[in-house]
Amino acid sequence: MTDTLHDEIDFETNLSVDSLFPRKMETTRLRFERLCKDTDSIRTLYTHLAQGENIEEATEYVLWSPHTSLHETQSLLKEAGEQWRNGDAANYIVRPQPGEDRAGEFAGKTELAIDWSRRAGELAVYLRKPFWGREYADDCFHALSELAFQHLDLEVVEAECAVENERSRRSIEKFIEAHGGDYAGVLRNWRIPDGGEPLDSHHFSITQEQYFAEK
Repeated sequence: MTDTLHDEIDFETNLSVDSLFPRKMETTRLRFERLCKDTDSIRTLYTHLAQGENIEEATEYVLWSPHTSLHETQSLLKEAGEQWRNGDAANYIVRPQPGEDRAGEFAGKTELAIDWSRRAGELAVYLRKPFWGREYADDCFHALSELAFQHLDLEVVEAECAVENERSRRSIEKFIEAHGGDYAGVLRNWRIPDGGEPLDSHHFSITQEQYFAEK
């Protein structure tokens, strides 16, 4: 497992004027940039989310389907922008740092979705297949948990994955166990993929107290 952030994120200087969230974050191996048209063009994002390498396999268990038009990508950016401005979710593009294989490429995207009424955040990570096997998901979980607990003062972060998704289960389980978190069990018909049938889901969580006790 990788360490947590190699340098503590300076959340305040990275804040945009219209948001609670930093526009950029970094771990030793990854760079996180706000998901918006100013970071990557709609056509570039469309290329990665519609016809990228092994796209069908990479999106088998996510809740969205590969994009079939530029309009879908435009809608994604519009929704991400509204969530960002409203403080409902922080969406980031993930890129490997210099020195990593395929440095600077679009490796995937990650999200912290927030339920302020429960003081809880949900972690989500999507990585393109060429970037599997590097434990980059662990870096994403660390960065988003730091954002949730250190900057936003949330009390809980949660993560879930389809029961059939063994790769994600192992990744989430490793992170949760390292920080003293909990496995809640299987939630029936919890995940509803885009245009698909409801799926059962593993559910994990860490409290702020557990996270900082294990750092």
